Amino acid sequence: MAGSPDPVPSKPRVALTLADGRVRLTGGIVEPDELFGRMCDGVTKAHLPPTGGRLWTGAVKKTLRRFAREIDRGIDVYSSDRHDEFLLDVVWLKPARGDAGANGRILLAVESEWGGFDAVWYDFSKLLYVRAPRKVLISCLPPKTLKEAIRQFEQDIVDAGGMESHEKYIVINFGPQRVECWWCGPPSPVRFRKGPQREY
Repeated sequence: MAGSPDPVPSKPRVALTLADGRVRLTGGIVEPDELFGRMCDGVTKAHLPPTGGRLWTGAVKKTLRRFAREIDRGIDVYSSDRHDEFLLDVVWLKPARGDAGANGRILLAVESEWGGFDAVWYDFSKLLYVRAPRKVLISCLPPKTLKEAIRQFEQDIVDAGGMESHEKYIVINFGPQRVECWWCGPPSPVRFRKGPQREY
């Protein structure tokens, strides 16, 4: 796993050995490369038409539900096709001890948008208002538009007061020829870094 463990886990993280022999820490907090790999595998294996839309959103939600269960069975996954939607397209919520309701800590906040720049920008802005260690936007913008969006996201984060020490913003874009991951986390300045990518 790249990077260091988050300083605010809800319970001690434990080691989990994956099928391919890699070991990663659990507790509900995922790193950009883990999430990227899981989204690429889950969404591209669905063999969807290359236009985004409702089928893509369904594949994203299904992939994130499965991933949450593998990490920690105590994570409640809220998405419109399982529970009522809770704030965003997908929310991983770790309930407070002994509470079965929607009280606790958001571990992952996800918005997916398959439209153009304005629609993607609007959905990204929702993530600015959520307190979560991982904030994810999934889109399908062409490369030039994605770069413009990334610059706008950086400015929006700065305008919103920056990031908490444990936060990371992750953008996964299913572009015309490849899937790309961009992520942004402390320390300052606010800059998205290009992460892994995969050709179709």
